[in-house]
Amino acid sequence: MLRSSLVLMVLAMTVGWGFSGPGMSAPKVLRKIAVEYSEEARAKGMRGTVLLSLVVNARGRAEQISVIRSDEFELGECARRALALWEFVPGKKGNKPFPVQATVEMDLDATRE
Repeated sequence: MLRSSLVLMVLAMTVGWGFSGPGMSAPKVLRKIAVEYSEEARAKGMRGTVLLSLVVNARGRAEQISVIRSDEFELGECARRALALWEFVPGKKGNKPFPVQATVEMDLDATRE
């Protein structure tokens, strides 16, 4: 079972990606790919929450993905691989797509599929 939420983070203006103001829109999830659990995760019945950081680039792809927190290391790796395949409608500044840093939280349970 996969529950995930995309939480946009406000970036420092010094980075050049501030996310507020008129004409700006957040990225939206277009297509989620389900997590494929490893044999280890299934065999051990792993479950828990994973928090990941990523940048949704101007083409709507996830890049610079890293695991911030994971109840189980192996679940974090499974979540990271799945998130790399997600597709997004990119954030926009005016009508121009631009990269936005975001976090995704996933509640995972390898005992269910």
